[in-house]
Amino acid sequence: CGGWLVRYRQPLLVPDLRLRPDVRPKIPSYGLQSFVGVPLMVGDRLIGTLELASRNRIAFDHEDMALLQILAGQLAIAIENVRLQQTQSERAAELNGLQQIASVMTSVRDPRQMYTQLTSRIALLADVEMCGVLLESPEQQALIAQPPFYGVPESIVAMYRISIAEGSIGAVLYQ
Repeated sequence: CGGWLVRYRQPLLVPDLRLRPDVRPKIPSYGLQSFVGVPLMVGDRLIGTLELASRNRIAFDHEDMALLQILAGQLAIAIENVRLQQTQSERAAELNGLQQIASVMTSVRDPRQMYTQLTSRIALLADVEMCGVLLESPEQQALIAQPPFYGVPESIVAMYRISIAEGSIGAVLYQ
């Protein structure tokens, strides 16, 4: 039944599901006999559905559907507000992380200490398992790993380089 709500984005009242072969519950073995549901809308955007079902026939009427529509409007607003607050909190945390990264770049003079702080803060901000910096070495025609990498043993970082010599795959990607 929820699929119908998503497809048509309209309220649906089915007092007797036997009479609506085009509308079937997702759990047919549960013995549902009647259904009422409404889409959860924020403007023109569907964010979900609010549904009631009963094992009794004719358990819902138009008044139930009207009440559900009122509740759905309030619920959609509440859900959207929570999503917006969550997004705002995430952005504030990201901005704080970016400020910390900028602070590291301007305050730390030792390259190794700078890479340690930068890679760990960027990895935490991006929620990744590995982060590292590679710098171009024109003499070696390669991008050379700058230890330490966050999440990678130093023995591996010491060997990590990407050739950017003419004709190499790295050169194609680098240019």
